[in-house]
This record gives sequence, structure tokens and C-alpha cells, in this order.
Amino acid sequence: MIAGGATPSRIATAEDWNGAAWVEVADLSTARDHLAGAGTSSSGLAFGGNTGSATGATEEWSQGTTVKTVDTD
Repeated sequence: MIAGGATPSRIATAEDWNGAAWVEVADLSTARDHLAGAGTSSSGLAFGGNTGSATGATEEWSQGTTVKTVDTD
């Protein structure tokens, strides 16, 4: 599982390796690069990162669902 990045502009895709190719499975709510992640290909977190103006949010992804922002307040 990979999410975000820059090619050269920031991207908001989340992709999973299906054994032969990377396949887009969801979109982050905010395009960003230099983010971190944790979890597995079926359930994970993407957090931090550079959006160009502020640090990115924490977002959760579960297989079969879209990415959602996690409120950390």
C-alpha cells in the first residue's frame, strides 16, 4: 500500500499492489508528499506530510472503503 507523493506536483492517490501492478484504491482528502504511514494493505493510516501550506491530516483507510479523515482533537 502506498499513498500520496509527488510526480512532480503533490498527489492524493492511495494504491495497492495486486501482485502484478499498482492499482488505485482510494484518494486521500488532501494531496501531500513526505507523509508517513502504518498498518497493512487492508487497513492503515496515512499521517503528517507536506501540503504546501501546512502539515497534513491523519487519514484512515480500510479495504473496500474510501479514505476518511480522523479527528485527533
